[in-house]
Amino acid sequence: MRELLSHPTKNEFTQGSIFEGLTINSYSLYANGIIITARCDIANDKARKILCLPIYKASDWLNSQGDEIIYRRVESKLLQKIEIELKKFKLSSELIPIYPIENIIAIIDEDKKVHHKEYIKKMLYMYRSKSCDHTLDFVSKERKNLVSEIIRNTEASTYFIEQINFDNVLEPYVIDLAEPISIPFEVAMKLSSGIKKDRNSDDSVNQYLTLYKDEISYISLLKSPYIEHVLQKFSSYYSRIGTDDICKEAATILKEQLNEM
Repeated sequence: MRELLSHPTKNEFTQGSIFEGLTINSYSLYANGIIITARCDIANDKARKILCLPIYKASDWLNSQGDEIIYRRVESKLLQKIEIELKKFKLSSELIPIYPIENIIAIIDEDKKVHHKEYIKKMLYMYRSKSCDHTLDFVSKERKNLVSEIIRNTEASTYFIEQINFDNVLEPYVIDLAEPISIPFEVAMKLSSGIKKDRNSDDSVNQYLTLYKDEISYISLLKSPYIEHVLQKFSSYYSRIGTDDICKEAATILKEQLNEM
């Protein structure tokens, strides 16, 4: 088993320091945080803000952000499958965006000849809610694909680690590279000595941190080369440059040229 962590240095934080209670406004989830600000900027007090990435329990992340990714991946397939099923009821898929789902389902329920109505109903409800129904085989399969990508660290927007503290080993976590958050230097400093719930009355702390237990603090330090690997992937994720793809016609001509050699 790989050794990811070392104990945090008392009264000090640095790049790779993992702390408790990072407040996330976009999702109602509890998260930890990992500092990615340059070591030298922290050591020389040059950092006005400390840049962090949220760390979620992988199961929580999959059920929120992960489901969003899965839905985008399967949406076109979902519409194709709905179209095929609606034809059995002599209904056009063009009705879906403009006709209430309940009305379409009422028409389906009137048909006594087709017996697998629950399948089409599930897909229609999934399309309306824009959320995933994992009882559908093609959705469940895509979730398994995403889980494999996360663990292999091939999903571009995440970094996977199997431990963030010394008490729990082999507990899956996701560092979300797509959601950088900054906290004031002073707040990061206060975490070094621990922030006690019953003594905290600082609104600047409460704005950035959630005191979900009696005391929150730094719990570990992600060791080298793993923290550098996180930074490398984070940088790659944000420094990608989009270019136009070669058109299909040109690609076909080029393939033919190469195949003739």
